[in-house]
Amino acid sequence: MNPVMLLAFIAVALAASAFAFAEEQKKPPAPQQFTLVCSSQLLKKTIAVDIAKKTIDGKPAKFSETTIAWKTEEADAVWKRPERQAVAKRYVLHELNRLEGVYRSREEGAPVASSMIYSCEKAPSQKF
Repeated sequence: MNPVMLLAFIAVALAASAFAFAEEQKKPPAPQQFTLVCSSQLLKKTIAVDIAKKTIDGKPAKFSETTIAWKTEEADAVWKRPERQAVAKRYVLHELNRLEGVYRSREEGAPVASSMIYSCEKAPSQKF
């Protein structure tokens, strides 16, 4: 290859690379806080995500490139009677699949097959 053509080729490649880098820099950063709206066949749920603080609905969570997982303690209406308050604690495991937009929750110790499954999307802007 002719040295002049080689230099021209390198110059074009560098210019294209610089242009692509400049375009990438124009993109706004991904939001650090947002709300998800998750729906199953019967239920709807909103989930507040804060990537910067690594929390979901204010609770600590483990973030990875593909999932977000957290655990909550929830009261069950059955256990609210005074004689059963000692066993009122139950823990629920939650997982958001960041690639598929799927949210699953299940009681700790329950089989994964018993998970509640929701489809999630980022919430649109507020209506009021």
